Amino acid sequence: MNILADMDAIKQQGKLLPEAKTIGQLYKKDPDQCEDDIVLILNDLRMFFQVDNIISNDGLYSVAYIIIHEYPSFTLEELAICMNQAKLGNYGKDGKVYNRLDAPIILGWVKQYFIDKQTRLTDRNYTAEAHNKIGVGEGRGAYMNNSLLLLEAQIAVAKNNIKKKK
Repeated sequence: MNILADMDAIKQQGKLLPEAKTIGQLYKKDPDQCEDDIVLILNDLRMFFQVDNIISNDGLYSVAYIIIHEYPSFTLEELAICMNQAKLGNYGKDGKVYNRLDAPIILGWVKQYFIDKQTRLTDRNYTAEAHNKIGVGEGRGAYMNNSLLLLEAQIAVAKNNIKKKK
């Protein structure tokens, strides 16, 4: 069993996958379809929560329009992940929806996801820059052992948990 050969095979298969298109790209190609796709994701969120004051169908289209124009760099997959995080209670006050699901709530979750994404990218870029300065390539190499990688992962998770508690 040659792990390096298996990893190369996986990389080659990954290159065959189509690149995810951003919401902005999808909107330029077919605005109505892009809007409908976003509304489908938002409607799934709406059906998940059982609250008295819930956003209307027209409201979903308004939110979709705002998302398209404020977050054109998102992909539909990222939006779905964001909504799943909201379902899990990772956004908002104590992660709870208090008998209300409307545009400001949903857009607040999207904004929080965007902030978290920017933080992750900044942290990753900082790590890459630090590794380059000390002459160590980022990621797993033949010279790195698993315990060091595990320690780095635990530090990153702990750092993220501390930020969430603040």
